[in-house]
Amino acid sequence: MKKNLIILLLIPFLIALLGVVAINTTYTIVDNDIVGIKWSYNDIEVFEKDKEYALIAEGINEKNYPAGKGNNLVWSVNDSSFGECVLRNSLWYFTPLKEGECVLTCSNEKGNISKRMNVIVFERGTSVIIVQDKNKSSQNNIDPLTYYGEFDFEGGRKVNATFDIDIKVTPENPGSELFVEACSDNVSVDLDKSQVTITGSGDAYFTINGTTGENKMKPMTYSFKIVDEGVNVYDYDDLLNCTNKSSEGEVVVLRKSFESIDYLENNSKDSSVVCFGNYNPNTKKFSFSNEVYKFTTTYNKNYIDQWNDYIRSQGGSNIVSDQINVGLRVQKDFYGNGYTINMHNLTYPSDEIIQVVDGVSISIPTLAPSDIFRGPLPFYALGDPNNMPLVKAFGQDNIGMYVDGDNITINDVNLKNCDFGNMMSNLNTVGTVLETNGDNITIINSRLSNGKNIIRSNSSMNTIVKNSLLSNSRNFLISIGTNEYIKVDENEEFNFIDSNGVVKKEIIKTYFEVNNSGDTVLNNYIGGTFNNKLAMRNALLSVQNSLNRKEFVEGIYKGSMTVEDVLFYRSGIASIALESMFNGPFLNYSVPSSIDTILKMLTTSDGTSLDKLKFDHLAGMSYPVELKITGKTKFYDYKTANGLDISGLIEENISSFAASIKPDYQGVIDIDKIFPVKVYLMNEAKSKGLTYMSSYVNVPIAFYGGGINTSTVSFDGLECIDQIGETLRIDFMDNYLSLGQSNDMIETLKNMMLKSVTVVTGYEPFKFICMKGNGYLYDETPKVSDLIENAKGA
Repeated sequence: MKKNLIILLLIPFLIALLGVVAINTTYTIVDNDIVGIKWSYNDIEVFEKDKEYALIAEGINEKNYPAGKGNNLVWSVNDSSFGECVLRNSLWYFTPLKEGECVLTCSNEKGNISKRMNVIVFERGTSVIIVQDKNKSSQNNIDPLTYYGEFDFEGGRKVNATFDIDIKVTPENPGSELFVEACSDNVSVDLDKSQVTITGSGDAYFTINGTTGENKMKPMTYSFKIVDEGVNVYDYDDLLNCTNKSSEGEVVVLRKSFESIDYLENNSKDSSVVCFGNYNPNTKKFSFSNEVYKFTTTYNKNYIDQWNDYIRSQGGSNIVSDQINVGLRVQKDFYGNGYTINMHNLTYPSDEIIQVVDGVSISIPTLAPSDIFRGPLPFYALGDPNNMPLVKAFGQDNIGMYVDGDNITINDVNLKNCDFGNMMSNLNTVGTVLETNGDNITIINSRLSNGKNIIRSNSSMNTIVKNSLLSNSRNFLISIGTNEYIKVDENEEFNFIDSNGVVKKEIIKTYFEVNNSGDTVLNNYIGGTFNNKLAMRNALLSVQNSLNRKEFVEGIYKGSMTVEDVLFYRSGIASIALESMFNGPFLNYSVPSSIDTILKMLTTSDGTSLDKLKFDHLAGMSYPVELKITGKTKFYDYKTANGLDISGLIEENISSFAASIKPDYQGVIDIDKIFPVKVYLMNEAKSKGLTYMSSYVNVPIAFYGGGINTSTVSFDGLECIDQIGETLRIDFMDNYLSLGQSNDMIETLKNMMLKSVTVVTGYEPFKFICMKGNGYLYDETPKVSDLIENAKGA
């Protein structure tokens, strides 16, 4: 019984390390979308007026995962005066109605996956000249401009860029000869070689005409933009030469998509796609260990350093790496032309196990020893962080694209860390999709998806995310915070209040020593041994105020972001998180001593007492950030309380350990009883009219609590401002002060669990901004066509 009691008492402390933990594995199932559209159409197709044409395309499913609802293909024309698309007997047809140019789009019913081709409609008696790059475009771009770089890589060096063109006359015009009618001064065109050579940067064009034959000839002008110092990237080696292998980086202009080996094996005829990674077909292995970029984490690594010092002092070698792995380090502008970069080969676990859940076999991705992306570094762990710790609270994660430098633009790239099946938990170890490390970084006209977090921006000023779609995050679609933090001078005197309401000036460090005033106050709080609720509240506030000196950080912004015309779709927790560091007394001074007493009773597998593996002075006061949300930004992010899955924020092995002691604990103890954030959030949202159909909540903004969080959000110029609800405050301390001692031991233990959480996180409230409860955008999905229209008007 004593050992069981220890387990029960320990669990809240472990949860408190990050404020959240899952006792049981959570499977959040989502409907798969198609990952692309397969067709044989060129960038430009020619149709004759008044003829009917069958439209043939096929959705591409992720391997082993059929698409869910909303993924049937539909066709449309951008201007109905040019023709009409009709569905008849399960086939789509297009009938051109007048001469000219239009765009045909094939998309899934949801509208978040699409492909387009330009169409020229001609009348009988007219011949049309068609000029297009032999290297097929992505047919998936948001930015209407086509970009080329000034240079190609050839033999490892930069040379003037060239590209091959395909010129046809439709219908054929016997007796005609083609010639270059006009050309900008930064390109030259060789019709004999069907090749264009780039000689400078800026806007470019050339016009091809022909002599009159039997039919009237209609010339064509091919227009594009040449990026100054840009390098055209056609394969993975080009990509590495411009990023990880370049000390200063190159301006990248994508001319191919980069996909997983699974995608290529099932779509081998798609010439516009190459493999992300150097794949050896004999060994069936990649060589990423020699290709990724690494850097020392920029986040708080006090725990890592103290753990490693401890291991070295014991003569051990079980140190924790402080290195972050990066798929692509981008130091200059990056033009995607709508092409895809899917880093699945690098980021996704390469092994799997089969689990049976409710009688259904589920494939769970599992890390193999050779996998490089293995989840985030620890901010804190209890036990051996490398060998099944009871809990591991996370710091900085590995990164797909690391935007490293100032004044960089990422334009029109379809970036995703992986394909992940149909469970959000499969994203646990795949890393952040894009992270910024610099000022004045702009992400525009892009689609970013499928990561633990999608965009992380810490200590970057004036980050702009504009006209983009962010989707499918395990945790947050945007996480914004700071790496910088400060500690209060612990030798300073501070006016503390004890649990009887008496003010006493003490040195901060002395106050928090075991058996001193702070330890007594916190032990009384956890044990419920106090008489005056208001006096105890004031005592706890003085404890937190000594650690969270608001006046030291408020208004001193170390990061800022503007979110404009961005579509948010399907997060695991909230669309945007404004992070601050947890900063409770246990992380800083290992008090109250009642928790420390419990740790001394537990050991790791090698017999080390857990109290020897705790460390002090780990946290501090985070500087705030500014966030502005404006324009046509929309949040397609409804979820039920069950779908609001906070288990992605921490690794835990408590559930299996508790169940091994007593199987009954598997059902008695769960996260919502111990850390009832979802319960409080849903109750508050319902009371304020911020839930839809009493079950669904849409949370655009979450402010981390516990430690001080003085970050700010403004909605100036946001079109849907009238749909933003009020800010909800979840104040655990106020709720828990009413929990005293009980004659029932289980109830007493539960009360202690609840209050232990705040001892580690701190006592500042968590805050959430929800959408109003009228169902605005409920059951709708973002449309790529909206982004395309925005880009046209830019």
